[in-house]
Order: sequence, then structure tokens, then C-alpha cells
Amino acid sequence: MTAGVPQGSILGPTLWNILYDQVLRLKLPEGVTNIAYADDLAVLVCAENQIELENRANESLRRIDGWMQRNGLQLAPQKTEAIVFKGPKNRTTLKIEINGKEIIPKKDIRYLGIILDDKLTFGAHVKHVVKKAEIKLGFLTRILPNVGGPNSLKRVLLCRVVESVILYGVPVWNSALRLERYKALLTGLHRRALLRVASGYRTVSAAAIEVAVGIPPISLQASEREKICNTNNNTVNPEATKEALRADTLLAWQDQWDRNTETAQWTKALIRNIIPWVKCKHKKLDFFVTQFLTGHGNFGSYLKRMRISPTDKCSYCGRIDTPEHTILVCIRWRTWRSDLETDLGRNLSTHNITDIMITTEPNWTKICQFIKRVMETKKEEGS
Repeated sequence: MTAGVPQGSILGPTLWNILYDQVLRLKLPEGVTNIAYADDLAVLVCAENQIELENRANESLRRIDGWMQRNGLQLAPQKTEAIVFKGPKNRTTLKIEINGKEIIPKKDIRYLGIILDDKLTFGAHVKHVVKKAEIKLGFLTRILPNVGGPNSLKRVLLCRVVESVILYGVPVWNSALRLERYKALLTGLHRRALLRVASGYRTVSAAAIEVAVGIPPISLQASEREKICNTNNNTVNPEATKEALRADTLLAWQDQWDRNTETAQWTKALIRNIIPWVKCKHKKLDFFVTQFLTGHGNFGSYLKRMRISPTDKCSYCGRIDTPEHTILVCIRWRTWRSDLETDLGRNLSTHNITDIMITTEPNWTKICQFIKRVMETKKEEGS
């Protein structure tokens, strides 16, 4: 070989690894380590003081640059960045150079898709992730209308696109989520993505929509990913480890749900035990079922709270029109409800309706069809 290899060739990466491995074997000053990923090289320099740091960094860069030139390669000073994680506040006094070009340390840099800030709080990374995921979510929102469009299973797959952007590299930066402001940023973004999955009203809380869809809070998913990363290298059965850690995540989620006394209380009354609900394979949500599960929809109690309607009374019977009243009590739907209960062989109540739904797929379908019929007719009749 005299002139490199074609881009995308099968042999190319192997030949590059053979060549570039030598730069990792260079003898560098004490306290200096090289880390390479493809052609991206990071030089980690540890020192007790500024003078020592400058000397070690510059000597390391001189040796690396010399190796590059001897092997027909070139460093790109204009693309080289530096950051000091601990040291003097005035970082601009550090004199680090490559080929005569000074490299001024920054407050944060991007390395392999992760934003590293000089205090290692990873707050800048969380903000970057939110902006990036919001763009993806904006594209998805256009193809996920509340009524019509892809079914809930396809919507979940699309939601995973947003989650993959959020959770990239999370074992590195998960410590940022210990701060409530960063956790709230990701939770808010995740809530918006889940609303697209369930065709829910934008006023639904994160706690309610997470349970309704059956996808754990993004902070718990982040902790799970970190644990998987820390244990996979020490286990003979990674898949079993993942299953065990997902079980731990669900238990932690259930504990959060049990302690939640502020939001999503109607959803909590319907779905007390998260685990069987999440594991239900035939669970499919739509615009009407989500209204019932969250309590945010065409119900007098909700419409009055949102100042859309002056009254919260049911136009059919005069009682307060809650989700429970509309679906399980109102006399307007008594015949339809009675036929459904006869078909199911069970009387429906707040405490058992979701348990009956997840028992079998036919039960789910029958109850969802009833809810949809009631909600559509109610809207048509202007009630």
C-alpha cells in the first residue's frame, strides 16, 4: 500500500488500527495518557501546578506531532481544543501550543458526542441534549396527530428515537441528574414525547403519561443504563443482568408512584400496580382511551378547570362530570355499559376496569371500543 485505502473499505479500519496503535505506545512524560477513538486523539495531562502542566502538555504534543510527521500524517491545530478540569481560574494564562499555534482552554468541549465542562457537572451536555432532542421531536410531532396517524405501537418506536438522543452516553453524565433543574429539563422533554405516543392533551403531567404509556421516567432509565454499563463487564450473562436491572427499575418506579400524592391521582386510582400494566403485551392507547386514563379530555371537571367551560355539570344528568362519571356512572350510557358488563361477565368500577383490560386482548378491545363510542357520541351531541 502506498496511498492509503478507499473510504468505506473493509480492510481500511484494520490497517488504520495497526498504524495508529503506535501513537498509543509513544513514551510520554509522567502523568500523561493517550486515549484514541478512530482518528480522534485525546491527551490527558495530570500535574501539580501550572508550570508542570504546560511542560508536560507541550512536550507530549511535540512528541505526538513528531510521530505524525514521520508517518505522513498531520495534526489539525485549528480543530484542537483544550479544557482544564481543575486548576487556576484564569485558564488563558496557560501556554499550550501545536506547531506554533496557541490552544486556549475553553469552559466546555465536545468529545465523542459528550459535552465536557470544566467543572464536570455535565449541565452543558444536558442542555445540548435537550435542544438536539427537541429538533427530533419537532419532526415527529408533524407526523403524529392526536386523531389518526400511526398506531400506538409505531408511536412508541418513534418515541425511542427521542430517547436514544437523550440517553446517549448517559453512564458518563448521569450524575447531572442529581440536580433537580437538569432532571426537570429531561423529564419535560420526555413528557412531550410520550404525549405524542398516547395522543394525550398537553396538560397531562409527566407522572400520568409515563404510567399510561408504560414507559419508565427518563431519570430511572438513565440510572438503569449506568448500572448496565457498570455490570456488563463483570457478568457472564448480560441479558439476565439487563432483565434484573429492568425489574429493579420497575420497583423503583412503583415506589415513586406509591409516594406520589400531588399529581396524576385519577390515573393512580385506575392503575395502582404499574408492573402488570407495563408488562401487558396487548396494551394500545388512542386519543379517547388516553383521555379516560389521564382525566384530561372532554369532561366537565377538566373543561371547567381549564376555563373552557363555565360549568362542570353533566348535561345528561346534572351531576359533576368526571371521567369516572362519564364512563362508569352516567345514565346516558347505561344500556351500552350494561351490554358491555354482560359480555365481560363483570361489573366495571374505578378499581377493576384496568385490571380487566389487561387480562385479555378481547377485554381490552371491548372496553376501548366502549370508551371511544361514548367519547365520540358525547362530542357529537355537544355535551
